[in-house]
Amino acid sequence: MTFREFLSVLGARWRIIALSLLVVVAATAVQTMLTPAVYTSSAKIYLRATQPPAAGTGNQVTTYAVSSADLSTYLDVLTSPSVMDPLRTRLGLAPGTPLNVSGEVSQTSNMMTITATGGDPQLVARVATEAGPVLADVAKKFSPLLASNGQSVEADTIVPASVPGEPTSPNAKRNLALGGLLGLALGLGLALLRHTLDTKVRTADDIKAISSRPILGDLPVVKSVKDSLLSLETDPHGRHAEAIRRLRTNILFVDVTTGGHSFVVTSSVPAEGKTTTTINLALA
Repeated sequence: MTFREFLSVLGARWRIIALSLLVVVAATAVQTMLTPAVYTSSAKIYLRATQPPAAGTGNQVTTYAVSSADLSTYLDVLTSPSVMDPLRTRLGLAPGTPLNVSGEVSQTSNMMTITATGGDPQLVARVATEAGPVLADVAKKFSPLLASNGQSVEADTIVPASVPGEPTSPNAKRNLALGGLLGLALGLGLALLRHTLDTKVRTADDIKAISSRPILGDLPVVKSVKDSLLSLETDPHGRHAEAIRRLRTNILFVDVTTGGHSFVVTSSVPAEGKTTTTINLALA
């Protein structure tokens, strides 16, 4: 298929393309509106081990770096009931309330990013903020070395969680853009399929595609038989009259070597214009 033929298909089947685009975009919009909003909030904390001074020494609290192994352990513990249950209590939530919390440990520092997601923007911000201190409270239980030395774990908030203003999903702009692309692709596919399965002959190009016979002429569509029956007289300079004269000239040059010719004017169905064409050819 040439580019010109492709453009011709688009022009002939534009209603299918437009309808497909409209339906898919509308369905996407409805689905987006019906999808519950999900909000995301994150807090970044710094984890450190501390050891209180010995009694009567007056020394200050000693701070130590948490090992990479301990950080990995804390990351695994973050979503366990050991942290989630006291976190629910701290937030005043009922036992078993679903909490969607995840964590990510920095590769270069003792930083941990705690992310909470859910349908309540206020709650996800509180969950992300409070999860760090709760994790620090229970972390010592999972580090035998810290526990044996009387050390504890502290969580310093570096970047506090903020209340999200917009949901992270569904993303309306992205969904509508994807819906538009999908609808356009579907419409183009249906248009090309309809064109491939369509065996009707409508234009001269359709005839050229199925026959090697030369085309003597084509006549424009007229509003009524009255407008075209005597177009050579009623509108001698109109499109229909000019097309008749071109057809007459082409017929005269079909075979110039013989003197006489007989032509049959026929059609595939009644009322396609046999009589109209014959009368106008006679007048031409």
